[in-house]
Amino acid sequence: MSITLANLPRLAAAVLVSLAAAGAAQAASVSYTTSAAFQAAVAAGTMSFEGFESGAADQFIASGSSFNGLTYSFSDGRTGRIDEAYGRLDEFGLAAEPASVGYFDPGNSITVTFGSAVNAFGVFFIIEETLPGSIRVQTNTGELALNGGAYDPQDPTLFIAPFYYFVGLVSDVAFTSVTFGATDAAASGFTVDNLRFGTVVPEPTTLALCGLALLVAGAASRRRRGG
Repeated sequence: MSITLANLPRLAAAVLVSLAAAGAAQAASVSYTTSAAFQAAVAAGTMSFEGFESGAADQFIASGSSFNGLTYSFSDGRTGRIDEAYGRLDEFGLAAEPASVGYFDPGNSITVTFGSAVNAFGVFFIIEETLPGSIRVQTNTGELALNGGAYDPQDPTLFIAPFYYFVGLVSDVAFTSVTFGATDAAASGFTVDNLRFGTVVPEPTTLALCGLALLVAGAASRRRRGG
């Protein structure tokens, strides 16, 4: 098709739609290593919270089973256990069975599948010592977030143990599950607590491209009707 003034609006609309689609297809995410920064980023979104407070002490969560609408799978034959004795942020946290071990081991991972797609997730790790980049949060769409080198700057009087890292991400594409854990580079076992997940507004650039594409397409349609 030759390029003329008459068909230029349609071509521009097609290009903008393609750019918007490409931006959405190439998933991008922002990682967070403090809960305060994550909370600020998702403040305008619709978020849910899981702190395991509705469970009972020593309640098991078998791999593949659900708790409060989330499905949990554990690697390496582990079983989840709602715990009040090991590392946690409030009354209960998620530890591992058997109770004599308590912590998930370095190399273990937990996969959480959501009831509906989300694009934001954050979790606290209670872990005594670890190296930067040895705690991983990865979505089923491939987005990855890693821990930093410092503990989350929270009030330590609110916690049972002072060793807590926060890892979170906000993606511009939705995901239905997330896998998180500590790699073999971690120096100690871990428990987790206070999962936050939900949806926030898509990336402004993507919205702007889509909006501009719609405007150009509308202008082209009006021109055809007027011509």
